Amino acid sequence: MIIVCPKCSTKFNLPDDKVSPLRKAKCSFCGNIFAMAAGMDEAAFAQLPGLGLTNPKEEEKPQATHGTTPDAPPPPARKKRGKMLPIIFGGLLVLLIAAGAALYFMGIIRIGPETAPDNTELISKDENNAGAQNATNLLGNDEEIKDIIFQNTKQYFVNNEKLGQIFVVEGKTINNYRTPKELIRIEADLLDEHGTVVASKQQFCGVTLTMFQLQILSEEEIEKALNNNIEILANNLNIQPGGSVSFMTVFVNPPPSISTLFLKVVDAKDSPTN
Repeated sequence: MIIVCPKCSTKFNLPDDKVSPLRKAKCSFCGNIFAMAAGMDEAAFAQLPGLGLTNPKEEEKPQATHGTTPDAPPPPARKKRGKMLPIIFGGLLVLLIAAGAALYFMGIIRIGPETAPDNTELISKDENNAGAQNATNLLGNDEEIKDIIFQNTKQYFVNNEKLGQIFVVEGKTINNYRTPKELIRIEADLLDEHGTVVASKQQFCGVTLTMFQLQILSEEEIEKALNNNIEILANNLNIQPGGSVSFMTVFVNPPPSISTLFLKVVDAKDSPTN
C-alpha cells in the first residue's frame, strides 16, 4: 500500500500487513512523524481490513423494487444512515488521534523509500530532501567532507546471468563547499534489523554501469569497471561548488537480512589552486 508523507510528499510502499491507521510512521527523508491514516488517500483508507468502512465518495445506489420509479425518493432508513456517516467518521478520527498519541510513546516504526525492493525496508539518507539535517552524523564532521551531500539515491536488486541477484546502490554527491573538491569517496553500509553492519563497501565516485552491464558482467568485470582509474579521474576531479558526481556500489551475494542502508562520505580532497 502506498503511504505519502504529509510534509514532504515522499511516497513509500509498505506491505499491507504493516499498514494500520492506528500506527505512526517516521519519514526517513524529512523526519516527519505522522499517523499512517494521514498518509493514505480515502480509497486506501477504506480498503483496510477489519474496519467495516466504505468509501465516503462512493454513493450507495438504491435497490429497485416493484412499483417504484427512478425518481422515487430513497427510503427513510437510507437517509438516516447517510446522516450517521459523518458522526461515525468523526468518532473514528478521535480514536485514531488518541491511538496515535499512545503509539508515539510505545514506539514508532520507520519506513524507507518506495524504491525498496522485495518489501525490504531500506532507508537512505538523501540530502536533497528535507531530512538533510538528520543525516549530518552519517556524513561525518570532518571539515573536508561535512558539506558534501547525497542526492537522488536509489537502491535495487538486479538479476545477473552469472551471479544471480546483486544489490546496487547509486546516486550523486553534491559539492556544497565554496571551493572545488575532488576524489570523493563514499561508503555504503548494509544493516540488519538489529542495526548490525552485515556488509560494507567503499567506492570512489565517478563511474556507473548500465543496466545491461549489471545483468551480464562477472564480479571481476564489475569491480574492474567501477574502479576504472581513467573514468574516476575524468569525472571525479575539480568538482566545482554546486557541482555533482555520480557514484555506484554493487554488492554481489548480498546478505538476506538487509533491513537498512546507510550512506556516508568518507573522503574528499581539495582541488589544487589554478
